[in-house]
Amino acid sequence: RYQAQEPFRSACCVHRRAAMGVLKSIRNDESSHARLLGKFVLQVWPLLLGNVLEWYEYAIYGFLVPQVTANFFHGSASAAWLGFAVNFVVRPVGGFVFGWAADRYGRRKATVVSVLGMMVATVGQGLLPSSYCCGPAAGRVGTVLIMTLRGMQGFCTGGESAAILPYIAEIAPGQIKCTAASMFMLTLCVAFFLGSSFAFLLTLLLDEAHMMLWGWRIPFLVCLIPGTVSLWGRQNLPESPEFLEWQENQKQRLDQQKHEEQQLQAEANLVRSCWQRARSFCDEHAVALIVVFFGTASGGLGWNQALWSLSYARANGLSGLASLGVGSAMQVVVAVTVVVGAMVSDKKELGPYPAMLLGTSFLGLAWAPLFGFMTAFPGDPCIAFLCASLGFGVCLGLQLATFHFYFVTRFPMRVRGRLFGVTWNISLAIFGGFAGAISQGLLSITPIGPPLYVSAAAMVSLATLLWGKWAEAHNQLRHAAQRQEANQPGMKLETGQLSA
Repeated sequence: RYQAQEPFRSACCVHRRAAMGVLKSIRNDESSHARLLGKFVLQVWPLLLGNVLEWYEYAIYGFLVPQVTANFFHGSASAAWLGFAVNFVVRPVGGFVFGWAADRYGRRKATVVSVLGMMVATVGQGLLPSSYCCGPAAGRVGTVLIMTLRGMQGFCTGGESAAILPYIAEIAPGQIKCTAASMFMLTLCVAFFLGSSFAFLLTLLLDEAHMMLWGWRIPFLVCLIPGTVSLWGRQNLPESPEFLEWQENQKQRLDQQKHEEQQLQAEANLVRSCWQRARSFCDEHAVALIVVFFGTASGGLGWNQALWSLSYARANGLSGLASLGVGSAMQVVVAVTVVVGAMVSDKKELGPYPAMLLGTSFLGLAWAPLFGFMTAFPGDPCIAFLCASLGFGVCLGLQLATFHFYFVTRFPMRVRGRLFGVTWNISLAIFGGFAGAISQGLLSITPIGPPLYVSAAAMVSLATLLWGKWAEAHNQLRHAAQRQEANQPGMKLETGQLSA
């Protein structure tokens, strides 16, 4: 039995030494936070570039809804936004599949497959036949294909977060844990900024007829280049050393686990054994699942309703160019606030909790007044800039600065990829994917319906965060990153009394 396991142990040791050699200079660097962050970004740039590609597709589809509606959905904007929601519906499935693969075979391999699928799905949408250029029959085929490709996109993007965020949380130095994880959010802002800027440029250069016929395809097709570069870079990434260590230890305990399973099955039938395991699993992770599901609700909802509010203002008098400009400015404000909030959390050794608590509170208190003021003057670009770009941008940036690092480390390493991937993506699908449709429905009932929806979700998230802190203090929710950071300088643990 030992001889059979020896090749695996040798391979693990080789890969672990290689990964540790690549990351050693980063993790042990005592230089400034900025220089340390620069080295880290140079190490993980293929992951960040692929994440830009993920959210760029969301952005460009949202900004090109008029063209997509005319080409594939016979003029029905509601059907086009349902096509947008398909992506979110499939994300939890991809989060589970890729999360399971990341937990079993490694974070790096999962990220390679996910970016390949995203690239195929995004570029494929720009090559589809449509009713506008090829007639009604080809348009029906194109409608089926675009829904299929968007489902494929959602499947792969759900797995992207399930693999990337655990990887970043595991390899980032303790001095910049929050700032390193905030790069995930920063790439989202960059993606939406690029999408809105590209759409803005095409709108200026092309007339409506050419934009409707072939101009809308260009933003999808150009993804082939960055997607290929990201795919090449990810193939050369080292695996997370902590994952390799855990994988090696897990293999060494395999014989003992098999023996325990045989004893358990001898004592009870298979159905009872599976039920006991499922119940034990739920009891162990129930608090973390609740905290992640409800704690992340207001983030996805607020982000998507901010984008929807610009469409609402455009439909009520705000010019298209002003709408794109306000949207681009909001991405810049969010990006700056995210980076500043994360860096302050690291430099002051505050951990991820305070910034997220402050941002969620602001989101719940300020969202309704900002939205109400913007809708009172829907055609005024200055009011839209003040309320959406600055107001929404600061609220979202504060909340999302340490958002991903906090929630991904609620789970232990052995189940981190799949549980975070599934829970976060289900929450994002429910609260974020249908934010536009629900906001539109609430608007038909009462003008204050959409902002109250966000405020209520923020209050639920705030209550969940406070309850999670209480559970952590009473040893019901363990911060999974504490074991990794206990011996690293520059990271103040939030509850040092917890057991490992």
